Amino acid sequence: MKSYLRGILDRVRRPGFLRDILAVSSGSMGSQLIAILSSPILLRIYSPHDLGVQAVCISLLFVSVVASLKYNQAIPLPAEDNDAIVIAQLSVVVVLAMTIGIGLIFYVIGGKIVGATNTPSVIEYLWILPLIFLLLGISEVFLSVCIRFEKFKAVGIAQISQSGAQVLYQTLAGLLAPTPMQLVLGILVGNLVAMIIYASSLRREVTSFTIIKDSFSLDRLWQAAKFHKKFPILSAPAQIINAASIQATPLLLAVFYSTNVVGWLALAQRLVGLPITVIGYGVSQVFFQHSAKLQNQKPWELLSLYQRTARSLLLICLVPFLLIAILAPMIFGWVFGPEWTEAGAYVRLLIPMFICQFAIAPLSYITAVISAQRLQLIWDIGRLVLIVGLTYTAAFLKLDASVCIALYGLAMSASYIWLFFATSSALKKLSDVHAE
Repeated sequence: MKSYLRGILDRVRRPGFLRDILAVSSGSMGSQLIAILSSPILLRIYSPHDLGVQAVCISLLFVSVVASLKYNQAIPLPAEDNDAIVIAQLSVVVVLAMTIGIGLIFYVIGGKIVGATNTPSVIEYLWILPLIFLLLGISEVFLSVCIRFEKFKAVGIAQISQSGAQVLYQTLAGLLAPTPMQLVLGILVGNLVAMIIYASSLRREVTSFTIIKDSFSLDRLWQAAKFHKKFPILSAPAQIINAASIQATPLLLAVFYSTNVVGWLALAQRLVGLPITVIGYGVSQVFFQHSAKLQNQKPWELLSLYQRTARSLLLICLVPFLLIAILAPMIFGWVFGPEWTEAGAYVRLLIPMFICQFAIAPLSYITAVISAQRLQLIWDIGRLVLIVGLTYTAAFLKLDASVCIALYGLAMSASYIWLFFATSSALKKLSDVHAE
């Protein structure tokens, strides 16, 4: 055991994959620690209804995952830094255009969209959603540039600052007027702070590339857009469907059950999702950067990296998540108040999903690295159909909300397991090609 621990410490101290993960994860861990410590306060200020309205607003923003049409994912890939900067320029232009489009959609048919969710109070917050969309999109572009230049420390600092600013605003504003608006505005404030930190960390790199001020041209952007066309054609639809799979359940629960049920689910996913966010976020960003390098140098080793990382993540999470499943129903009511006890019961039902998500979801960037966007798209479509089908069936049969939550968790678990084996198969084929 001592030699095992010593080996882990040696790997942490050495520059490389694990150290980079810890650099990013430490910041994410700090941000989530802020969320943990503030949750008992926030959840005694705000009601399950307030959290449910916030969850519906977030669901309506699910398209923000493709704010740049996924061109930002191509930023770490080129061998030359100047080419990466051109892609970053393209991504920003696309984000601006998408923001205008989203604003027009909410202006023209926002009322009908909100009416379909059976949460009329959300209409009050539609005006701010396009602005949040813009900040989310620009932040993702800056994040990809930071990953390109291995600014992992800055990524960690941005995560802590984002969470701190969001919680601070929501707490102070909630003490004055505890409404869902304060929760939504907190998201805006947090993302604005993160965007500023990302941009500040890149000042040296930005000023060193004359292409930004001297060589910006629509022709360069058009060439980059055509060369990386798989991202908007395949990755963007896949990501939209991916986000829809996650956000469809809160919207359906709001329609067929109540905003309280949405609030309980949101709390369960928020708190038990902490280790997924903390470690998974660091793994996903660093895994993307390292796998992109490996693809250019030793692509036959990608399968080993993918399976080894997934296996390690699975071993890390098993015992903690099983303990959470046992203790959650008791802890939630005690810490957050009696009205939140049901959220603890939801946690127990969703533990299989959390385990699969922790071990497999952070590695999904590998499909972009090996140009397997079609695989990702097929998987996302299948997951969306499965989740919506089961959730709608449970509501149609008038099953209890807890049964609906359990079916949702099983559907998510099955989809992640299928993704792991499908991706492994694609990587094995790639390895066999290079071995010939």
